[in-house]
Amino acid sequence: MKKVKIIVEWFLIFLCFIGIYQGLWAQENGSNSVIRERLRVYYVSNPNTATNMHSVAVSNTAPIFGSNPNMEAAQQLVRAIFYGGETHTAFQGRVTAIVRGFRRPAALILYDDTAALNENVSATWANCIRNRHFFICGTEEDDDDYQRIVHLGAYQMNQLGIEAIKTRFLRVLSGASGNTGWWDTVDEDDVSREDFEVCTPFANDYEEFREAVVSNSPELRRGMIYRSNNLHAGQVIDRRPDLRHIHRGYLNAGTRAGQRVCLSGHIARDGRGYVALIRFSTPDVHTFEDEPVVGDSSPVQERELNRLRGSFNTFTDETIAEVPTIFGRPDSHDVSLASAISVYCNNLIRLSRGDRTMIPAEVSRDFARPIRDRAQRDWNNLTANDSSPALRGQDRAVINNCQSWARAVLLEHGNTTDPTTINNFVQSFNGYRNY
Repeated sequence: MKKVKIIVEWFLIFLCFIGIYQGLWAQENGSNSVIRERLRVYYVSNPNTATNMHSVAVSNTAPIFGSNPNMEAAQQLVRAIFYGGETHTAFQGRVTAIVRGFRRPAALILYDDTAALNENVSATWANCIRNRHFFICGTEEDDDDYQRIVHLGAYQMNQLGIEAIKTRFLRVLSGASGNTGWWDTVDEDDVSREDFEVCTPFANDYEEFREAVVSNSPELRRGMIYRSNNLHAGQVIDRRPDLRHIHRGYLNAGTRAGQRVCLSGHIARDGRGYVALIRFSTPDVHTFEDEPVVGDSSPVQERELNRLRGSFNTFTDETIAEVPTIFGRPDSHDVSLASAISVYCNNLIRLSRGDRTMIPAEVSRDFARPIRDRAQRDWNNLTANDSSPALRGQDRAVINNCQSWARAVLLEHGNTTDPTTINNFVQSFNGYRNY
């Protein structure tokens, strides 16, 4: 009888190992299949002479780029994307989470630009060129077959190394990089300009205000792809922060919804006639102290984001220390920490959007109230509660940063290190937009 019991115990242990192996295999295989379905990789061996790109046959063992030594870093990147492993598992999980959310496949184009590029190479390939070499960038156009195209040159990859390239690739693939299109390389002194004036009712919500600006400007509707895609003009407007800054200035000045405001602007086209930028200015935006609104608040926003990150770190450190005594059993630690971070981050996002804080119905008010109040206090402290922060109206920046901060904390302190599970959780941070 004792012998039978021992056999049964060993059999159960064997089944557990089989289950763990199958789970790991399914997770890895699932990431690989999603990426293979949603991401295409192409190679341009010599951008100076080539006019076509070639599809890359991804392999974890055979040379990917024909044993080209210039493409060693590119080969490491492709294998990290498609196969993960070693130090690349979390990276592969993040790639999977990003491309899974795309409506269309994405593409990665890799160039061997170790030789200096010719001056006219941008007529054939992406105009993401500085100092005669490609820099990493992403392009999106409404008529593309791909949701987003990431461009990477071997020269930059070999200089930076695989870890730095992985970080930049994720940023550009997700659309969070400042260098996300050919328009970032357009010299505004060399473009054609079409000036216009527009008057429109003011709206407290930025996106409503931007839509009103477009609908009240015949020049914008004629100059853009408006009939087939009335969102396109707004996407081009947001390539620069002009209109957001003007909108925030009007808010700070106490402008009422429906009040008529007038703007000057110009449409900038590159040498091909493509609309690169839409710029705005206004002479009459002042604060109550009668000080002109600063034209570019990016440095102020960066300082505020750094202060918010410090507040977030303090909040999570205190939460982690208090979990066993306040939030219940130690084995519920990761659930409680994740819930606390969700309430905190979603309320920061709401405040950056100009909305009031809130507690969703499914969350305990006793649990969430102090966290909500903490978010409000940390937001007010950005400007000592005497003016609106520069991050007001910049909810996308707050969303991206909150998701990044939360991901790092949960990967370290949660009871799961599965990046896909954590990515799916933090991707839900949107300021309770659906409530």
